[in-house]
Amino acid sequence: MANRSIAQFRKKLNDITSEVNNQKLYVGAASAVGREVAKRIFQDGISSDGGPIIPAYSTNPIYISADASPKASAAGKYQGGYGQFKRAIGRGGRVNLFLFGFFNRAYLASVVNPEVKVGRYGVTFALGVNTSTANSEGKIEGLLDRYEDAFKFTKSERETYADKTREIFRKLWR
Repeated sequence: MANRSIAQFRKKLNDITSEVNNQKLYVGAASAVGREVAKRIFQDGISSDGGPIIPAYSTNPIYISADASPKASAAGKYQGGYGQFKRAIGRGGRVNLFLFGFFNRAYLASVVNPEVKVGRYGVTFALGVNTSTANSEGKIEGLLDRYEDAFKFTKSERETYADKTREIFRKLWR
């Protein structure tokens, strides 16, 4: 940098400004963090505060049909609700929002191409989970409302995003 003329410095600064305002620049950083979030939620059952995802699964009585269970033999009425059903199929240790994996796959698909907005005071990105027969809008909204805290970033995830963004800026400045 020290050997650049003022004109070269201005041009570099203008190029960097143009790149910084390019929304595609941030997709890689957003995708990396989104994959971390997905693993934390859908595999590990960990909320953004480092504890288990809460609230626990419902204990209201429920009927699970063979089509609604990954194990047809587990179909039936559960007086202990969805939590009892998840334990019956061997997945009751923690809330992890994973049964067939429809929501998990839709979430991961949204992570690949997040909506990125460069604003005056920073960059924001949003993940839009596509609806389908298996992932109705009501189901997705219900899960996001009920388990909102699980989808917030942890301190580590915020640091990952900041590190990846700093790396982008270092590359731009070269």
